[in-house]
Amino acid sequence: SSNMTLAANVAAAETLTIAVTNADVAGTALLDINVDDAVTLDSSAAGLSFDGVTDSNFTVTGSGQSLTLAAAGGGAQSVFVTSAGTGVNAVDISATAGGFSIDGANTTSNITLTGDGAGDDLTVGVAGAFDSSLILSSTGTGADALQITASAGGIDIAATGAAAGEDIDITATGSSINLTSTEAIADAIRIYASDAAGGADIDVGTGGFIVDQAGATGGISLDAATSSNYTVTGSGMNLTLASAGGGAQSVILNSAGTGVNAIDLEATAGGFSIDGVISSNLSMNANVASAETLTISATNADGAGTALLDINVDDAITMDSSAAGIAFNAAAASSFATAAGNLTFSSGATVDIDGTTSVTVENWTFN
Repeated sequence: SSNMTLAANVAAAETLTIAVTNADVAGTALLDINVDDAVTLDSSAAGLSFDGVTDSNFTVTGSGQSLTLAAAGGGAQSVFVTSAGTGVNAVDISATAGGFSIDGANTTSNITLTGDGAGDDLTVGVAGAFDSSLILSSTGTGADALQITASAGGIDIAATGAAAGEDIDITATGSSINLTSTEAIADAIRIYASDAAGGADIDVGTGGFIVDQAGATGGISLDAATSSNYTVTGSGMNLTLASAGGGAQSVILNSAGTGVNAIDLEATAGGFSIDGVISSNLSMNANVASAETLTISATNADGAGTALLDINVDDAITMDSSAAGIAFNAAAASSFATAAGNLTFSSGATVDIDGTTSVTVENWTFN
């Protein structure tokens, strides 16, 4: 073993300098240190500085051997890797045949790009067409355990090369998913299945599906270009269409259909009730060259039962035909009776009363 040592014993700073120079600028001056084992540089009370003015490197060439840059003293210390380069790879950390790991413990950490112009992007990506993934995960317990925030721009989440089944899944296990937008526009939140054969499927549990219009103005519009339905399948469960605000409002059912059942209200196993508390009407306003009929009927397909039409009013019943007649026909005994007052039959021509067996007239006045 040999050594080259400076053992100073003065109050001033003393230096041991190993220098290689070449006064002829056409030549070079190299310092070459070669050993069969290790090279150890230690500073017991200060730091170490390695400086170069051209490309430099620290390289381990042995297979399975590691290069460690560490600050191991503890306390408020750091390892700084800095570059004044202006290229896109001013600091380049590259694992050419394996992975890499950046870990922090017990304190806040960050990866930040401070841009000074358009196109200054920070990209975190997985390249290569293999079954690999980019995973962002957090075991934090706060409401914002994983946070993606754009403070002055938008956010795009796109799966552009996916096949069927390679979906975008957003799952909250034991919590909720909230979609909120503050933009003052009709499609502030838009769910769009753009393919002609695409659709939207919303399944809910016993809490139901609630769509509320939060503001004082605006409405809800549901539109489709093919056959559609609103169906309640649970036994004893109701479907309610209501306009409950009061004032001059309406519930409007419209159909541009041309069939006899353009609007079809049907109770397949029970009855129905149409009620109003002010003047109401049931009208057919035809505008075609053929004869059109408004039919009110009561039938019972079970021969053992009956089907009655019962019209009750507190005041008068008026039946008018402005251009034709009125016929009352029955297959069994019938009656026209008043509990009080007169029953009047009048005609601008003739009143014809016929009976195939007999006609009985009691207490009549003929004019």
